[in-house]
Amino acid sequence: MVPLEREVVAALAYAPGLVDFYVWITWKSWTVKSPAAHVPLFGLNGLCNELGTKQYSVERLFRHKVRTWIAQVQQFWPDCPASISADGLCVSIRSSKTSSAVRPADKAADA
Repeated sequence: MVPLEREVVAALAYAPGLVDFYVWITWKSWTVKSPAAHVPLFGLNGLCNELGTKQYSVERLFRHKVRTWIAQVQQFWPDCPASISADGLCVSIRSSKTSSAVRPADKAADA
C-alpha cells in the first residue's frame, strides 16, 4: 500500500493532473530501490505518456508544468524526493522511505 495523505488529495482535487502527479510521485518514490530512479519526461516510457497528458505535447511546456507540480506538491510534502534533472530530460526520484508523504500522527494533529 502506497502512503498517501487524504487531505493532500482533497486539497489538490481542483487540478486532476496535479492529483495524478502526486499519486504517481508518491507511488514511484515509495517503490524506488536504488539511490534514485530517473524517469524520462518524453517517449514511450516517459512521464508525459504515463500520465496520459497528451495536451502537453510541447516539451518545454510539459517540463514547466512538471516543475510547477513539484513545487505545488512540496507545499504539502516539503521533503518530496523529486526533481527535474539538470539536462531537463527526466524526473529524478529518490526513495521516500525516510521522508514519507504521510505525516506522523503527532505532526498531523498539529497542522
